[in-house]
Amino acid sequence: MASRALPFVLSLIAGSTDVIGFLGLNGLFTAHITGNLAVLAAHIVAGDPTIFAYVLSVPVFMMMLFLTRLLAGGLEQAGVATLRPLLLLQLFFLAVFLSICVVAGPWRDADAILAVIAGMFGVAAMAVQNALVQR
Repeated sequence: MASRALPFVLSLIAGSTDVIGFLGLNGLFTAHITGNLAVLAAHIVAGDPTIFAYVLSVPVFMMMLFLTRLLAGGLEQAGVATLRPLLLLQLFFLAVFLSICVVAGPWRDADAILAVIAGMFGVAAMAVQNALVQR
């Protein structure tokens, strides 16, 4: 029963994280990183200033995905099931993301350091989820 509900729950988490990021972090997509590329390109074409979190989100997502895949591979080699550790890692990143957003957000300045840090924790959580669903 729990394994049937997992895709639904993960979809709900990704959608919620994206909405929180988009509304609270000045349009940052945490789950749909390609959206950040499209918005960044639009800013560049329009001559508007670029938002640092948009630029940073792609390499952070890629790096966290790579590190999560390494972790999962190591766990599998050790004979440890990967689902629980990866869900706990995602939970940690989500908890930090939400804590920072609740305590310090929303931000008027998209380049505020806490806004960028919060956003990158949301991006990291979604990278872990991406690695999780690829297992």
